[in-house]
Amino acid sequence: MSFAVIVHYRAQPGQERRVREALTRMIAPSRAEPGNLLYEVCADPSDSAAFSLYERYIDGDAFTAHAESPHFARWLKGEVLPCLVERERHDLTAIEPEPVSPAAVSTASVRTDRPGRYGKQLVSHLSRRTTGEWAEESATGRIDFTDGRADLSCGENTLQLRVETTPEHQERLESVVGRHLVRFGARDELVVRWTRADGTPGTEQRNEADE
Repeated sequence: MSFAVIVHYRAQPGQERRVREALTRMIAPSRAEPGNLLYEVCADPSDSAAFSLYERYIDGDAFTAHAESPHFARWLKGEVLPCLVERERHDLTAIEPEPVSPAAVSTASVRTDRPGRYGKQLVSHLSRRTTGEWAEESATGRIDFTDGRADLSCGENTLQLRVETTPEHQERLESVVGRHLVRFGARDELVVRWTRADGTPGTEQRNEADE
């Protein structure tokens, strides 16, 4: 977990320029440190004595190395700190976002001479509990699940299916879409064979009477 520091300085009357110049000298060598992620020096445009530093390091040890560096001793300890009337520092740890699972994509090409009929029926049924739509003009549709999405499009004697979700829900969404389509197309003995994005086979749905 990265380590962050926010520092506020107020220079003594008459020492504003000296503090500003010393802080400016700190920028380049601090950013060049291997453990530094961010080093920003800011000045208050309405108060020439007020300065703020925003710093971020890969960890606390990296900040310790910064505080022990020659440029810290030369410019911060030697020039800035003796010229201050106020100094306020906050040591923080950065809040990192939860890791996002990579998208898992499955596709299937279902042979049928009535792709539009089955596509519309599938969208109409599954969108009762979620959201979805079927566009007659383009013969395409979508179904938005809580943990993924299904896209449908019609080709020549084929209904193209695409499911996008997270790896832990991939098999379930394949099954949900495939089972319903097979049930609607039981008379035509539809078969749904999924292929994963990496080329490996996914699940398969067919009429139980065909097995």
